Amino acid sequence: METQKTLKGDSWICKDNELINASYKLNMREFKLILAIASMVNPIDEESKEYIISIKEFAKLLEVELSTNKNFYSRVKRASGLLLSKRVTIHENDGDFQTVWLSEIKYYDNEYKVGVSFHPKLKKYYLQLQNFAEDHFKNITNLNSEYSLKLYECLKQYEQIGARTYDLVELKKCLGVQKQYDRYYNLKQRIILVTQREISAKTDISFEFEEIKEGRNIKAIKFYIKKNKNNKGMDEVCVS
Repeated sequence: METQKTLKGDSWICKDNELINASYKLNMREFKLILAIASMVNPIDEESKEYIISIKEFAKLLEVELSTNKNFYSRVKRASGLLLSKRVTIHENDGDFQTVWLSEIKYYDNEYKVGVSFHPKLKKYYLQLQNFAEDHFKNITNLNSEYSLKLYECLKQYEQIGARTYDLVELKKCLGVQKQYDRYYNLKQRIILVTQREISAKTDISFEFEEIKEGRNIKAIKFYIKKNKNNKGMDEVCVS
């Protein structure tokens, strides 16, 4: 089975569960670029490769009209360049591990393509996987918030179980807002409720949540995950 060379909306994105639960801060363009690259990875490969992203295909997936967004290629080049220094923190059993997303980039300017390679240290989180989740790229391309993207991945991982509980410290770490939203009210209004509406409107799952108190303070959130009957999307499988 060959590594996929083109971007398609129904491509599988497979990644190790530890990478899904990792902490990182990416804007929307960077996040979707990482997901696009991941959709071209064949998880049974033994070595990572250079993955060629066609700007035309990438724009089509994101529903960007190139005729009215003539600098889209430049923006993708900038986003990929920034990923050379963007850190990801993976919470392994024996301690946290940090690296960057990409190790190298090649710009094929005459063809409007970008060739990228994941950092070698991320190899075990994309290849020869044992405990992983998979999803179709099309299920997340319409999301407009990086928080919705991240929370979708984390909840989708637990869809078959039907629920997932986060203490607030863990939830903020997952969303990359450890140093923000000291008041739970602000976290709820600006992220939890917003992502709840967007995930329900645009993906194949939806969720309700329960606030778990310790005394008078909210200490944890329990998310109840269910299939979105109004927006089924593609069928996904979680493998463990």
